[in-house]
Amino acid sequence: MIVIELLRQGDISAGRAAKLLGIDRWQLAEIMFAYGISPFDDTITREELEREVIECDRKPM
Repeated sequence: MIVIELLRQGDISAGRAAKLLGIDRWQLAEIMFAYGISPFDDTITREELEREVIECDRKPM
């Protein structure tokens, strides 16, 4: 429960939470859904998200 609460508060990433729990990201997604935790950053604005998408499109692969 501590890891889930840290995840809910945004103190750790989903990747870190999965690693601490010893599960994969798909399993973590199911747990997050069960506890009502969004897999998306709710604090990001539409403009910030659009800017990130543009920046990702510009980066060479």
